[in-house]
Amino acid sequence: MIDNFRRAVADMVAVAEKRPRDVLPLAGSLFQMAGHVPAGARAEALAVLAGLLRPPGRVAVGAAADIAVLCGALVEIGTPAGSAGVEVLYRLRHHGGHAAAFLTAWERTGGGPPPDPAQPEALDAAAARVGPELGEATASAVEGWEVLHRYALAAKAVLGDADVRAAVRSDRSLLFALFSLARQEGHRIRELGEVFELLLMAEADRILVLDRASGRAFRVWFDGVGDNFQLHVLLADALVGPEGRGVPGHRPQPEWVASATDLRDDPREAIAEAVWDLVGGDGNWVGNEATPGAVPVIDGERVLVLEPLSLRHTWRTGRRHPHIEGRLMVEEELGPREAAVWWHRVHPPGSVLHPLIEGQEDTFAVVDVTEDQATLSPVESWVEGVPVPTEGSAAQPALPAESAALLSGAAMLPPLERPPEPASVPPPEPAPEPVATPEPTPEPVSAPEPVPGEAPAPPTGPAVAADPPPVPRPEVPPALAGAWERPAPPPPYRGRRGGGSEDSAPGAGLLDPLPPGVSDSSGWGPSWKTPGR
Repeated sequence: MIDNFRRAVADMVAVAEKRPRDVLPLAGSLFQMAGHVPAGARAEALAVLAGLLRPPGRVAVGAAADIAVLCGALVEIGTPAGSAGVEVLYRLRHHGGHAAAFLTAWERTGGGPPPDPAQPEALDAAAARVGPELGEATASAVEGWEVLHRYALAAKAVLGDADVRAAVRSDRSLLFALFSLARQEGHRIRELGEVFELLLMAEADRILVLDRASGRAFRVWFDGVGDNFQLHVLLADALVGPEGRGVPGHRPQPEWVASATDLRDDPREAIAEAVWDLVGGDGNWVGNEATPGAVPVIDGERVLVLEPLSLRHTWRTGRRHPHIEGRLMVEEELGPREAAVWWHRVHPPGSVLHPLIEGQEDTFAVVDVTEDQATLSPVESWVEGVPVPTEGSAAQPALPAESAALLSGAAMLPPLERPPEPASVPPPEPAPEPVATPEPTPEPVSAPEPVPGEAPAPPTGPAVAADPPPVPRPEVPPALAGAWERPAPPPPYRGRRGGGSEDSAPGAGLLDPLPPGVSDSSGWGPSWKTPGR
């Protein structure tokens, strides 16, 4: 079988160079054979296929895109991506740039839905339409749009490989270009939205962690961490208690850790509980909703402060990308002197609180997911209205502050201080005496109507002046009229009601149901954390 597989790979090279239209069926046959050969043989095949993707192009644009999809499929079944993974990303950047030029010209020449990339006639008509706008670049622009979806599929697959994520993290120009493309066109091609999220995962792999309670500091390495919910659990597992590094706090439950690392078919039923408030070393709130890349960079290091909880919070366990395993390792603990230097540079204790505490709401990132937000593409839900990082803006290797603010909440502000009293205040000038006017005689107020079944209340004192007439409420559309009415009081308790089980919680029948949306726990966390959404 291995020999047959290797011959099929050699045939792919010959066919791709001479008969590009035959690449797609041959790629399907080769993938079927790949499931029956060892990973080493598949890795050899990927190395050969990577050569077909390198510029200058040895094969036609469409055939190369089909080969890229084959590379992604081999990675998804556990084959190390090797150089093929990086070549797929370079091809995505190249053709994605041409596709973006095509789409810009398409909008300038009338807009509307772009042509179907799988319909040659539609592409020919599109080329005739945008030709006057693009000139000599028309052919490459249309080709870019034709293959963009296939390269997005391949890129999403190869970014599941840790080595590919490390490679793109080290190539900042590639990272920023892919960020820009994925954000710009993610609303058209959903796979580009997933590419954007995987790029966020690839953006950071090391953090300097300062624990406020113990005064200690650690440098940690991690990979496969899609958000700070996952990072929080992994940090607690690595640091807390004698099983970790002796940091005070409660240990995470084993099922939380399994869900954050390598649990397959995770039901996402466990509820994790926070150990700390996550605050950036610059005094800005980071929180769990953001990604590790939102942790601010100070002198080349991402610095995260583990503050004591100011507000208890929980979340449903699970990895944002279940097919990618999460890992975290403490690389070193800083010595007392080096730790003291860092503690001297960060914000003082107690100066940053959880944004949901009263008075802090305006500094918190949105947590509850509305129905409208749940329908957004991944790119729209993460970065709606946020500029994409550019190579020139990277004084530090991170997304700009606007992106971090959107992903994790705006910067926390220091508490307001009462302004100092002035040294002396000149006495106010006496006001003119008011003209005396006769006070109106209050009219007596009639006693309230007696409640049926009760004796009328006796008079409690002299009549008081009637309340001023109520301020008229604004006219409400009939569809919203019910929202203004006070809910009717619950019926009086008349003993145990039928239909309830004997082992139900005491008093369960006495409570009104929670308002719509509150009783649905899926509304209290990110939409991806709830199965079925």
